[in-house]
Amino acid sequence: MAEKSIDKAWCWALSPDYTEKVSRKFTASRELFCSASELADFFHVRNIVFFHPGHHEPQLLQGLSRFNKVICNIGDPLFLKDAEQQDTKAASFSRLSVSLPNVAGGIVDDFSTAVKEGRMTAKAMKKTYEALKSANVFLRLLAVVYTMHLDLDFSPYLPYMDIINLWVWKSADLMKLDEYMQTAERLFPGKKIHLGLYLHNYGEAGYRVPAPLPLPLLQFQLKRAQEYVLTGRIEGFHLLGSYMKQELSLDEARWVAENI
Repeated sequence: MAEKSIDKAWCWALSPDYTEKVSRKFTASRELFCSASELADFFHVRNIVFFHPGHHEPQLLQGLSRFNKVICNIGDPLFLKDAEQQDTKAASFSRLSVSLPNVAGGIVDDFSTAVKEGRMTAKAMKKTYEALKSANVFLRLLAVVYTMHLDLDFSPYLPYMDIINLWVWKSADLMKLDEYMQTAERLFPGKKIHLGLYLHNYGEAGYRVPAPLPLPLLQFQLKRAQEYVLTGRIEGFHLLGSYMKQELSLDEARWVAENI
């Protein structure tokens, strides 16, 4: 189980420029944040979801060559102000990926939030999807969907998503994970699912640190993710913490690293 699940694990990580932006939210110095390699080594993961503001840069992605697979942000509500910027970033990333064999796809963060707020039309998603595959048809598009938005109608978007990245925003709702999985499988028929696992309790604590999920909930969600991998219900799972070095000294983070 452990060997099978570790191959399916992904860790979210930030470029130095993105760290600068995120550090302001945590009101902490950027020196207190982990690099992609530090996070991956701690959790023993071989796949990275990499965030960088603006267009991705060749030298940064080349620095991720040690990883088996890399997914990069192409839709980012923190920095991209409109769909045209998203399309341009996706097309640029597609061209860049041709020379980087471990680059596997792009991700649109906060997709379901943008749909709920009327900021992401199916037409805009179609343009992003086509731009991502314009130079590399093998790239796959992931869309972040929060379980609190599973009451929305995603049917117009289905042709323009390859993988659903499913997240339970509020830790109080985690015990309903089996129910959410069933709903997602019904809403997104035939789509692969990557399950998001929070280490930091963003839903209740925001950017206050330290604020790890309680250990029983961490244990519950990781066990479920490993079971879903084993039974083929999900293709993989993503780890997302505060990105901060102090988090890695906590018992909760150490438990995840030892049991992933």
